[in-house]
Amino acid sequence: MNILQDIESPVVVPGLTLGDAISRFLGVNVGTPLQRKLSKLVMLLFGVAVVCALIVLGANRFHTSQEVIIYAVATGLSMIPASIVVVLTITMAAGTKRMVQRHIIVRNLKSLEVLDAVTDICSDKTGTLTQGKMVARGAWITGLCFA
Repeated sequence: MNILQDIESPVVVPGLTLGDAISRFLGVNVGTPLQRKLSKLVMLLFGVAVVCALIVLGANRFHTSQEVIIYAVATGLSMIPASIVVVLTITMAAGTKRMVQRHIIVRNLKSLEVLDAVTDICSDKTGTLTQGKMVARGAWITGLCFA
């Protein structure tokens, strides 16, 4: 016999998994599609940063001297792109320009994210794109390989 058969519980939600609850708590499932993707990207980068910091600590046998802690934190922070805000601003400006060319009136900037879907974000942390040092060595197009 189920004790909570006739009682509506505000905590138990049918069909809601623990992952959904955690995602809702962290704010990964709210906002525009771009905001949701960026939230997931940030969570992934944070996870990678924590793993890198743990690897550094593990390599030093979890000896927590000041140098080891600073090195672990620096290694973790190097995973987070510094120019992500600039890249997003430029991407949004390019999308806005394209919509203006098509004579679309945008009252809310969030509608830009929904209407003009972003498929790829290219970030340049090292300067290889802006300095012209990046070279394409191969391309893969639907089953074809050019190298």
